[in-house]
Amino acid sequence: MQENALSHNLGHKVLFALLISCTAWSVWSTVQRRAAVPSRETWSLASHYIKENLIEGDFVTWYPEWAGESRLSLHGLPVIPLAQQGEVDFAQAKRLWVLGAFDRDGVHLQNSSKYQIVQNLGLISKKVFQAQDSGPVSLSLMKIKGPINLHNLYDDLPNPNRVSFSRLHGKPRAKSPAKPMPKQNCDFWALHGWHCAPQSHRLRQRASKCLARPQAEQLKKRSRRRDLYTLDRRRWLPYIDCRLHPTEHLSQDWRVIDESPKRCISAMPHQGHIAQVAWWVPVESNQTELWFKYGWEDLALRHPFRDSKAQAIKVQIQQAGQKIFTATLQPQLGWFTKKFPISPPTDLVGPPAPYLFTYEATQGIDDANFCFSMSIRKQGGH
Repeated sequence: MQENALSHNLGHKVLFALLISCTAWSVWSTVQRRAAVPSRETWSLASHYIKENLIEGDFVTWYPEWAGESRLSLHGLPVIPLAQQGEVDFAQAKRLWVLGAFDRDGVHLQNSSKYQIVQNLGLISKKVFQAQDSGPVSLSLMKIKGPINLHNLYDDLPNPNRVSFSRLHGKPRAKSPAKPMPKQNCDFWALHGWHCAPQSHRLRQRASKCLARPQAEQLKKRSRRRDLYTLDRRRWLPYIDCRLHPTEHLSQDWRVIDESPKRCISAMPHQGHIAQVAWWVPVESNQTELWFKYGWEDLALRHPFRDSKAQAIKVQIQQAGQKIFTATLQPQLGWFTKKFPISPPTDLVGPPAPYLFTYEATQGIDDANFCFSMSIRKQGGH
Protein backbone atom coordinates (compact mmCIF):
# COMPACT_ATOMS: atom_id res chain seq x y z
CA MET A 1 0.00 0.00 0.00
CA GLN A 2 2.76 2.43 0.95
CA GLU A 3 4.62 1.71 -2.30
CA ASN A 4 1.46 2.36 -4.35
CA ALA A 5 0.92 5.63 -2.53
CA LEU A 6 4.51 6.72 -3.19
CA SER A 7 4.18 5.76 -6.87
CA HIS A 8 0.89 7.66 -7.14
CA ASN A 9 2.42 10.80 -5.55
CA LEU A 10 5.45 10.54 -7.86
CA GLY A 11 3.17 10.38 -10.90
CA HIS A 12 1.35 13.50 -9.76
CA LYS A 13 4.65 15.29 -9.24
CA VAL A 14 5.89 14.34 -12.72
CA LEU A 15 2.60 15.46 -14.30
CA PHE A 16 2.70 18.71 -12.32
CA ALA A 17 6.30 19.31 -13.41
CA LEU A 18 5.36 18.72 -17.05
CA LEU A 19 2.46 21.16 -16.80
CA ILE A 20 4.70 23.79 -15.23
CA SER A 21 7.35 23.21 -17.93
CA CYS A 22 4.82 23.47 -20.77
CA THR A 23 3.30 26.63 -19.27
CA ALA A 24 6.72 28.20 -18.79
CA TRP A 25 7.76 27.28 -22.35
CA SER A 26 4.49 28.74 -23.74
CA VAL A 27 4.95 31.99 -21.81
CA TRP A 28 8.60 32.23 -22.86
CA SER A 29 7.72 31.53 -26.49
CA THR A 30 4.99 34.18 -26.48
CA VAL A 31 7.33 36.74 -24.94
CA GLN A 32 10.01 35.91 -27.53
CA ARG A 33 7.57 36.23 -30.42
CA ARG A 34 6.29 39.54 -29.15
CA ALA A 35 9.83 40.76 -28.66
CA ALA A 36 10.57 40.00 -32.33
CA VAL A 37 7.62 42.09 -33.59
CA PRO A 38 8.77 45.57 -34.65
CA SER A 39 6.81 48.46 -33.23
CA ARG A 40 5.35 51.19 -35.39
CA GLU A 41 8.08 53.51 -34.11
CA THR A 42 10.77 51.12 -35.40
CA TRP A 43 9.18 50.94 -38.84
CA SER A 44 9.00 54.75 -38.84
CA LEU A 45 12.69 55.06 -37.96
CA ALA A 46 13.65 52.91 -40.93
CA SER A 47 11.30 54.64 -43.37
CA HIS A 48 12.45 58.07 -42.19
CA TYR A 49 16.03 57.05 -42.97
CA ILE A 50 14.93 56.03 -46.48
CA LYS A 51 13.22 59.40 -47.05
CA GLU A 52 16.41 61.21 -46.04
CA ASN A 53 18.57 59.18 -48.44
CA LEU A 54 16.18 58.52 -51.33
CA ILE A 55 17.48 59.38 -54.80
CA GLU A 56 15.87 59.23 -58.23
CA GLY A 57 15.30 55.64 -59.33
CA ASP A 58 14.98 54.26 -55.79
CA PHE A 59 12.04 52.07 -54.80
CA VAL A 60 10.98 50.40 -51.55
CA THR A 61 9.61 46.98 -50.64
CA TRP A 62 9.25 44.92 -47.47
CA TYR A 63 10.08 41.32 -46.66
CA PRO A 64 8.52 38.99 -45.62
CA GLU A 65 5.53 40.11 -47.67
CA TRP A 66 3.05 39.34 -44.88
CA ALA A 67 4.78 41.82 -42.53
CA GLY A 68 2.64 44.62 -43.90
CA GLU A 69 2.79 46.82 -40.79
CA SER A 70 5.54 48.77 -42.54
CA ARG A 71 2.97 50.17 -44.97
CA LEU A 72 1.72 52.54 -42.24
CA SER A 73 4.98 54.49 -42.51
CA LEU A 74 5.61 54.33 -46.27
CA HIS A 75 3.43 57.26 -47.30
CA GLY A 76 5.13 59.31 -50.01
CA LEU A 77 7.63 56.60 -50.97
CA PRO A 78 7.68 54.75 -54.32
CA VAL A 79 6.75 51.16 -53.46
CA ILE A 80 6.98 47.84 -55.29
CA PRO A 81 4.76 45.38 -53.35
CA LEU A 82 5.74 41.72 -53.35
CA ALA A 83 3.40 39.00 -54.52
CA GLN A 84 2.59 35.96 -52.43
CA GLN A 85 4.86 33.95 -54.71
CA GLY A 86 5.98 33.70 -58.32
CA GLU A 87 7.62 36.26 -60.58
CA VAL A 88 8.92 39.54 -59.18
CA ASP A 89 10.08 42.29 -61.54
CA PHE A 90 12.17 45.20 -60.23
CA ALA A 91 12.98 46.60 -63.69
CA GLN A 92 11.65 50.07 -62.85
CA ALA A 93 14.18 50.50 -60.00
CA LYS A 94 17.84 51.45 -60.05
CA ARG A 95 18.19 50.66 -56.34
CA LEU A 96 15.86 48.87 -53.95
CA TRP A 97 15.40 49.51 -50.23
CA VAL A 98 14.21 46.33 -48.48
CA LEU A 99 12.58 46.71 -45.06
CA GLY A 100 13.14 43.37 -43.35
CA ALA A 101 11.76 41.91 -40.15
CA PHE A 102 11.71 38.62 -38.23
CA ASP A 103 15.38 37.87 -39.04
CA ARG A 104 14.97 38.44 -42.79
CA ASP A 105 16.54 41.03 -45.06
CA GLY A 106 17.32 41.83 -48.68
CA VAL A 107 19.75 38.92 -49.02
CA HIS A 108 17.04 36.51 -47.88
CA LEU A 109 14.71 38.05 -50.47
CA GLN A 110 17.24 37.45 -53.23
CA ASN A 111 17.69 33.81 -52.15
CA SER A 112 14.00 33.09 -51.50
CA SER A 113 12.77 29.92 -53.19
CA LYS A 114 9.15 31.19 -53.37
CA TYR A 115 10.05 34.00 -55.80
CA GLN A 116 11.45 34.04 -59.31
CA ILE A 117 13.11 37.46 -59.34
CA VAL A 118 13.77 38.65 -62.88
CA GLN A 119 16.85 40.64 -61.85
CA ASN A 120 19.82 39.88 -59.62
CA LEU A 121 20.09 41.87 -56.39
CA GLY A 122 23.43 42.86 -54.93
CA LEU A 123 23.78 44.12 -51.35
CA ILE A 124 25.19 47.66 -51.08
CA SER A 125 24.65 48.34 -47.39
CA LYS A 126 22.61 47.23 -44.40
CA LYS A 127 21.43 48.98 -41.23
CA VAL A 128 19.37 47.79 -38.27
CA PHE A 129 16.82 49.93 -36.40
CA GLN A 130 15.25 49.08 -33.06
CA ALA A 131 13.18 51.19 -30.71
CA GLN A 132 12.66 50.38 -27.04
CA ASP A 133 10.54 47.26 -26.40
CA SER A 134 10.47 46.41 -30.07
CA GLY A 135 11.78 43.86 -32.49
CA PRO A 136 14.46 45.01 -34.97
CA VAL A 137 13.92 46.17 -38.55
CA SER A 138 16.74 45.66 -41.02
CA LEU A 139 17.15 48.05 -43.92
CA SER A 140 19.01 46.60 -46.92
CA LEU A 141 19.98 48.76 -49.86
CA MET A 142 20.18 46.54 -52.94
CA LYS A 143 21.69 47.21 -56.37
CA ILE A 144 19.53 46.04 -59.28
CA LYS A 145 21.35 43.98 -61.89
CA GLY A 146 19.83 42.36 -64.96
CA PRO A 147 17.15 43.37 -67.48
CA ILE A 148 16.32 46.94 -66.45
CA ASN A 149 14.08 49.58 -67.97
CA LEU A 150 15.63 52.16 -70.24
CA HIS A 151 12.22 53.49 -71.26
CA ASN A 152 8.82 52.64 -69.83
CA LEU A 153 5.48 53.48 -71.43
CA TYR A 154 3.78 53.67 -68.01
CA ASP A 155 6.11 56.47 -66.87
CA ASP A 156 6.02 58.25 -70.24
CA LEU A 157 2.22 58.14 -70.52
CA PRO A 158 1.53 61.66 -69.10
CA ASN A 159 4.10 63.24 -71.46
CA PRO A 160 2.37 64.39 -74.70
CA ASN A 161 5.79 64.74 -76.34
CA ARG A 162 6.41 61.01 -75.88
CA VAL A 163 2.92 59.49 -76.10
CA SER A 164 -0.20 60.16 -78.11
CA PHE A 165 -3.46 58.24 -77.87
CA SER A 166 -6.08 58.16 -80.60
CA ARG A 167 -9.14 56.22 -81.68
CA LEU A 168 -9.68 55.07 -85.26
CA HIS A 169 -13.28 54.74 -86.40
CA GLY A 170 -14.30 51.53 -88.11
CA LYS A 171 -12.35 49.18 -90.36
CA PRO A 172 -10.14 50.14 -93.32
CA ARG A 173 -12.10 50.33 -96.56
CA ALA A 174 -11.47 47.29 -98.80
CA LYS A 175 -11.78 49.35 -102.00
CA SER A 176 -9.30 52.01 -100.90
CA PRO A 177 -7.03 50.55 -98.21
CA ALA A 178 -4.49 53.32 -98.71
CA LYS A 179 -7.00 55.92 -97.51
CA PRO A 180 -6.45 56.51 -93.79
CA MET A 181 -9.26 55.83 -91.37
CA PRO A 182 -10.81 58.86 -89.65
CA LYS A 183 -8.96 59.45 -86.40
CA GLN A 184 -9.99 61.08 -83.14
CA ASN A 185 -7.23 62.40 -80.91
CA CYS A 186 -7.79 61.47 -77.27
CA ASP A 187 -5.83 64.28 -75.65
CA PHE A 188 -7.80 65.14 -72.50
CA TRP A 189 -5.74 64.16 -69.42
CA ALA A 190 -7.69 63.26 -66.27
CA LEU A 191 -7.68 60.52 -63.63
CA HIS A 192 -4.14 59.45 -64.61
CA GLY A 193 -5.01 58.84 -68.24
CA TRP A 194 -5.86 60.15 -71.72
CA HIS A 195 -9.57 60.36 -72.55
CA CYS A 196 -11.36 60.40 -75.91
CA ALA A 197 -14.23 62.45 -74.51
CA PRO A 198 -15.15 65.16 -73.85
CA GLN A 199 -13.99 66.95 -76.99
CA SER A 200 -15.35 70.49 -76.57
CA HIS A 201 -13.50 73.06 -74.47
CA ARG A 202 -16.59 73.82 -72.39
CA LEU A 203 -17.18 70.18 -71.45
CA ARG A 204 -13.51 69.71 -70.60
CA GLN A 205 -13.62 72.68 -68.26
CA ARG A 206 -16.71 71.25 -66.61
CA ALA A 207 -15.05 67.83 -66.16
CA SER A 208 -11.87 69.40 -64.76
CA LYS A 209 -13.89 71.48 -62.30
CA CYS A 210 -15.85 68.40 -61.25
CA LEU A 211 -12.69 66.35 -60.66
CA ALA A 212 -11.13 69.18 -58.61
CA ARG A 213 -13.92 69.17 -56.02
CA PRO A 214 -12.98 68.29 -52.42
CA GLN A 215 -13.48 64.62 -51.64
CA ALA A 216 -16.28 65.32 -49.15
CA GLU A 217 -18.24 67.17 -51.85
CA GLN A 218 -17.61 64.38 -54.35
CA LEU A 219 -19.02 61.80 -51.95
CA LYS A 220 -22.15 63.89 -51.32
CA LYS A 221 -22.91 64.10 -55.03
CA ARG A 222 -22.09 60.49 -55.82
CA SER A 223 -24.00 58.90 -58.69
CA ARG A 224 -27.35 57.36 -57.77
CA ARG A 225 -27.11 54.64 -60.41
CA ARG A 226 -27.54 51.38 -58.50
CA ASP A 227 -25.84 49.32 -61.24
CA LEU A 228 -22.54 51.07 -60.47
CA TYR A 229 -22.44 49.90 -56.87
CA THR A 230 -21.19 46.43 -57.66
CA LEU A 231 -17.95 44.71 -56.81
CA ASP A 232 -16.33 45.35 -60.18
CA ARG A 233 -17.88 48.68 -61.23
CA ARG A 234 -17.18 50.91 -58.26
CA ARG A 235 -14.09 52.17 -60.04
CA TRP A 236 -16.44 53.67 -62.66
CA LEU A 237 -17.96 56.10 -60.13
CA PRO A 238 -15.48 59.03 -60.49
CA TYR A 239 -15.80 58.80 -64.28
CA ILE A 240 -19.61 58.71 -64.27
CA ASP A 241 -19.82 61.50 -61.68
CA CYS A 242 -17.83 63.87 -63.90
CA ARG A 243 -19.34 62.73 -67.22
CA LEU A 244 -16.30 60.83 -68.45
CA HIS A 245 -16.74 57.50 -70.17
CA PRO A 246 -15.42 54.66 -67.95
CA THR A 247 -13.68 52.81 -70.77
CA GLU A 248 -12.79 55.37 -73.47
CA HIS A 249 -9.40 56.09 -71.98
CA LEU A 250 -5.85 54.82 -71.54
CA SER A 251 -4.80 55.17 -67.90
CA GLN A 252 -2.09 54.40 -65.37
CA ASP A 253 -3.54 51.87 -62.97
CA TRP A 254 -3.02 49.09 -60.44
CA ARG A 255 -4.87 45.83 -60.97
CA VAL A 256 -4.90 42.49 -59.13
CA ILE A 257 -3.64 40.10 -61.81
CA ASP A 258 -2.35 36.60 -61.15
CA GLU A 259 -3.25 37.10 -57.46
CA SER A 260 -0.93 40.08 -56.95
CA PRO A 261 -1.10 43.85 -57.62
CA LYS A 262 0.35 44.86 -60.98
CA ARG A 263 1.29 48.38 -62.02
CA CYS A 264 -0.03 48.52 -65.58
CA ILE A 265 -1.90 50.55 -68.19
CA SER A 266 -5.64 49.98 -68.31
CA ALA A 267 -6.84 49.68 -71.91
CA MET A 268 -10.27 48.71 -73.15
CA PRO A 269 -11.60 49.61 -76.61
CA HIS A 270 -15.14 49.73 -77.90
CA GLN A 271 -16.40 47.32 -80.48
CA GLY A 272 -16.11 48.85 -83.94
CA HIS A 273 -13.28 51.18 -82.91
CA ILE A 274 -9.54 50.67 -83.02
CA ALA A 275 -7.41 52.35 -80.35
CA GLN A 276 -3.82 53.29 -81.12
CA VAL A 277 -0.95 54.38 -78.88
CA ALA A 278 2.07 56.07 -80.45
CA TRP A 279 5.19 55.96 -78.26
CA TRP A 280 8.30 57.91 -79.24
CA VAL A 281 11.44 56.37 -77.73
CA PRO A 282 14.99 57.73 -78.07
CA VAL A 283 17.28 55.58 -80.20
CA GLU A 284 19.59 53.26 -78.26
CA SER A 285 23.04 52.42 -79.58
CA ASN A 286 23.10 48.94 -78.04
CA GLN A 287 21.04 45.81 -78.52
CA THR A 288 17.84 46.08 -76.48
CA GLU A 289 14.58 44.23 -75.99
CA LEU A 290 10.95 45.30 -76.12
CA TRP A 291 9.05 43.72 -73.22
CA PHE A 292 5.28 43.48 -73.60
CA LYS A 293 3.39 42.26 -70.52
CA TYR A 294 -0.35 41.81 -70.27
CA GLY A 295 -3.16 40.16 -68.37
CA TRP A 296 -6.82 40.31 -67.42
CA GLU A 297 -7.91 41.34 -63.97
CA ASP A 298 -8.57 38.32 -61.75
CA LEU A 299 -11.99 39.67 -60.76
CA ALA A 300 -13.07 39.81 -64.41
CA LEU A 301 -12.14 36.17 -64.97
CA ARG A 302 -13.31 34.73 -61.63
CA HIS A 303 -16.22 36.89 -60.62
CA PRO A 304 -17.94 35.54 -57.49
CA PHE A 305 -21.51 36.47 -58.54
CA ARG A 306 -21.72 36.09 -62.32
CA ASP A 307 -20.06 34.62 -65.39
CA SER A 308 -16.96 36.32 -66.77
CA LYS A 309 -17.53 39.01 -69.40
CA ALA A 310 -13.88 39.22 -70.41
CA GLN A 311 -13.44 39.01 -74.17
CA ALA A 312 -10.54 38.40 -76.53
CA ILE A 313 -8.65 41.44 -77.78
CA LYS A 314 -6.68 41.93 -80.99
CA VAL A 315 -3.31 43.64 -80.55
CA GLN A 316 -0.50 44.68 -82.84
CA ILE A 317 2.89 46.27 -82.19
CA GLN A 318 4.84 47.80 -85.05
CA GLN A 319 7.51 50.38 -85.81
CA ALA A 320 8.39 52.08 -89.09
CA GLY A 321 5.96 49.82 -90.91
CA GLN A 322 7.52 46.64 -89.54
CA LYS A 323 5.25 44.37 -87.52
CA ILE A 324 6.84 43.27 -84.25
CA PHE A 325 3.90 41.34 -82.81
CA THR A 326 0.33 40.67 -83.83
CA ALA A 327 -2.14 38.29 -82.14
CA THR A 328 -5.63 37.80 -80.80
CA LEU A 329 -5.17 37.43 -77.05
CA GLN A 330 -7.64 35.20 -75.27
CA PRO A 331 -8.61 36.05 -71.68
CA GLN A 332 -6.97 33.73 -69.19
CA LEU A 333 -5.58 33.90 -65.68
CA GLY A 334 -1.98 35.01 -65.45
CA TRP A 335 0.47 37.80 -66.19
CA PHE A 336 2.19 37.06 -69.49
CA THR A 337 5.42 38.35 -71.00
CA LYS A 338 6.53 38.67 -74.63
CA LYS A 339 10.10 39.72 -75.49
CA PHE A 340 11.28 41.05 -78.84
CA PRO A 341 14.95 41.84 -79.67
CA ILE A 342 15.60 45.31 -81.09
CA SER A 343 18.75 46.11 -83.05
CA PRO A 344 20.10 49.68 -83.21
CA PRO A 345 19.32 51.38 -86.54
CA THR A 346 22.21 51.67 -89.00
CA ASP A 347 20.83 54.21 -91.47
CA LEU A 348 18.45 56.37 -89.44
CA VAL A 349 17.59 59.66 -91.13
CA GLY A 350 15.54 62.10 -89.10
CA PRO A 351 13.74 61.35 -85.82
CA PRO A 352 12.95 57.71 -84.96
CA ALA A 353 9.53 56.34 -85.85
CA PRO A 354 7.25 55.73 -82.87
CA TYR A 355 6.22 52.32 -81.64
CA LEU A 356 2.56 51.87 -82.52
CA PHE A 357 0.46 49.73 -80.20
CA THR A 358 -2.95 49.06 -81.73
CA TYR A 359 -5.77 47.16 -80.05
CA GLU A 360 -9.42 46.47 -80.73
CA ALA A 361 -12.27 44.53 -79.14
CA THR A 362 -13.52 41.35 -80.75
CA GLN A 363 -16.96 41.68 -79.12
CA GLY A 364 -18.84 44.17 -76.99
CA ILE A 365 -17.06 44.71 -73.67
CA ASP A 366 -18.69 45.91 -70.45
CA ASP A 367 -15.78 45.86 -68.04
CA ALA A 368 -12.42 47.59 -68.29
CA ASN A 369 -10.27 44.64 -67.28
CA PHE A 370 -7.37 44.34 -69.75
CA CYS A 371 -4.07 45.78 -68.54
CA PHE A 372 -0.61 45.85 -70.11
CA SER A 373 2.87 47.32 -69.87
CA MET A 374 5.57 48.03 -72.46
CA SER A 375 9.22 48.80 -71.82
CA ILE A 376 12.55 48.97 -73.61
CA ARG A 377 15.15 47.07 -71.58
CA LYS A 378 18.80 46.20 -71.68
CA GLN A 379 20.73 43.45 -69.97
CA GLY A 380 23.14 44.31 -67.16
CA GLY A 381 23.07 46.87 -64.40
CA HIS A 382 22.96 50.64 -64.46
